[in-house]
Amino acid sequence: MVRYSKVQKQVLALYKAFMKEAQARPGLADYIRSEFKKNSVIPKTNTIQIEQVYRRGLRQLKTLQRQDVKGVGVFTKSTSESQKPNKD
Repeated sequence: MVRYSKVQKQVLALYKAFMKEAQARPGLADYIRSEFKKNSVIPKTNTIQIEQVYRRGLRQLKTLQRQDVKGVGVFTKSTSESQKPNKD
């Protein structure tokens, strides 16, 4: 049986809360998964960064849970060669 630390339990609870909110908003679940996956490479020993990312996640969750929030927009950076400006 796996034993999770207090911080790991908090992060898992945050993930579950985000996924519960994502049920009502299409496309949000993929974004949540990608953000958690991106931050999963933070070393367990870097507690300061983990706490910082965790607190940012809590703020974002509270924003999503507000009744006046209808949807979520995400800006992504394109790395396609065809969209880079020419240097002529």
